[in-house]
Amino acid sequence: MSSGVPMRWTIEFDEPRGYVLIVARGDFTLADHRQMVEDLLSRPEWRPGSATLFDHREIHFGDAGFREMLEVKSLHVSNDAVIGDGKSATLMRTDVDYGIGRQFQILTDGRVSAKIRIFVDEAEAVAWLRQHEPATR
Repeated sequence: MSSGVPMRWTIEFDEPRGYVLIVARGDFTLADHRQMVEDLLSRPEWRPGSATLFDHREIHFGDAGFREMLEVKSLHVSNDAVIGDGKSATLMRTDVDYGIGRQFQILTDGRVSAKIRIFVDEAEAVAWLRQHEPATR
């Protein structure tokens, strides 16, 4: 279901938090999603490998599904070097939205450098972002 509100977002670079916070709201469209990614990656504060928390709990995904997640995955793959190998957590509101997010996570697994996880609980997402991964050789 559409909310009739165009997709908008805010981006906060907050060093003490340890991750970039992107809060999006409104109706999901591929064009708006592309603009959001371009906006984030073009900011002078952006560094490849930055940890990110995408709060998508106020996005209305409407009829978005597998086809749209394939496009979102392709966008991520094409920007992989600029995005880097950081952690990216996405918060979703409903079980259906969580399923859409999981499609994206599965499609990107092994195809992008970033570690991507989908959550419905903000505390779990933040804890995962702040958890240090053991170094690998």
